[in-house]
Amino acid sequence: MRVLARIVCWLVIAAAAFVGIVCVALIVGDDGDDGDARLGGAVILVVALGAVAAAWAGLRAIKRRDAAQPAVELAGVQRRLRAGDPVVLHPRTGRRLLLFAFAIVLTMGTVVFALAAPNVIVGVVAGLFAALFLFATIELTPGTGSLRIAPDGLTARTTLRRRHWAWNDIEHFQGYEIQSGYSTTKLVGFDRRELTPQRQGVWRTINRGMSGVDETLPDTYGLPHDALAELLDEARERYATEHGMSQSERADRALAAQVARIPQDRLPLVTAALALGCVAVFISEASRFGLFPDAAELDGAGGASGDTPWWTLLTANVLHGSPIHLILNLVALVVLGWLLERELGWLRFGLLCLVAGVAAMGLATLIQPGAVTVGVSGVIFGIAGFALVRDTHRTRALGAVAWSIVPVGVIYTFLTPHVSIGAHVGGLLAGLAIGYLHARRVTERRTGGISDAWLPTSRRSPSG
Repeated sequence: MRVLARIVCWLVIAAAAFVGIVCVALIVGDDGDDGDARLGGAVILVVALGAVAAAWAGLRAIKRRDAAQPAVELAGVQRRLRAGDPVVLHPRTGRRLLLFAFAIVLTMGTVVFALAAPNVIVGVVAGLFAALFLFATIELTPGTGSLRIAPDGLTARTTLRRRHWAWNDIEHFQGYEIQSGYSTTKLVGFDRRELTPQRQGVWRTINRGMSGVDETLPDTYGLPHDALAELLDEARERYATEHGMSQSERADRALAAQVARIPQDRLPLVTAALALGCVAVFISEASRFGLFPDAAELDGAGGASGDTPWWTLLTANVLHGSPIHLILNLVALVVLGWLLERELGWLRFGLLCLVAGVAAMGLATLIQPGAVTVGVSGVIFGIAGFALVRDTHRTRALGAVAWSIVPVGVIYTFLTPHVSIGAHVGGLLAGLAIGYLHARRVTERRTGGISDAWLPTSRRSPSG
């Protein structure tokens, strides 16, 4: 009944929101003197807003009733698990209902646009949203998603795929959070016992870097993510027959010993000099042009474009277009620069910044020769790219910061106007290339079978 109640509430919200949008459009677009039509539209708008408020209050009430359920459900699941019975968990419908309502609104909106101004692009978009609506409807069908905990292993089923893992192949269940600008997603992940840094492959390296684990479950199945991780650890202790040190754990301990031998007490001289240089140059800019110089003023001050001298590929990196631009870049530069420079030393770190800065501005002028590009963000992406290779397992602060910044930064780069795609991509590619070459060079000097190029610490005992 609660599932049906949620569906009804979200349908009411979606329908009322659509009616409200139509009423606002009619009221604003009515240029005539028909006061009755305006009054009628306003009344319908008030009723629609009341319906939205009532449906939202209903959803809140259902959520409060559900808040006490996880503890009761967890106790029952633990009893069945300890009795040796298979346990099947099903995902809560909250996210699926939200996707369903979102799909309804998008589909209705594009259909209205398609009827008002039919064209190929609107038709294609309407088709895509209709497919999303169909997928969201299938997701609400009972039984399309489940997690089965049984003596033969762990099985996760979704609408699109089914995955099975034997207990002897997995270890280290843990709950973790993915932070975004507007929300936090809580999930459960685990490590694969046979995976070492050299054997994990490109896609698993990316997944490991972004999440900190080898595999991720698609849902928390109505339980708190930490409670589900603890439950799955208990199941593995009960059903697995191999409990000794795995290849992955052995590799991590060897990597931890190697990291312990890397000096990390060097002063971040290049980071400090570059940050202070950016501040000094901006103060000089502000005294000449104000806090918000335009493109022509930045071009004359040393910004990079297709018509400027070669040396602007260097000077453009310390120029900034506004105080916010400067502050955001300085925060990322100081955090990443301090973490990486204390390991590389000022000479190698300085060369990395130099190459990344030139590559960033060079690619920016090639892609957009008519635009003026400024900012140290290309250097930051270069540092982050090197750090991705430096800590592929995201087991220390260096890797955690880099793997958190780069995905969000790349999305921001391609979706935000007036952001230089060439500068960010150029710096990132330069950092990745230099990091790879550095890793290859260190690999040639490796001893003990595990490359010094892989430098994360143990997952059990991360260091600063």
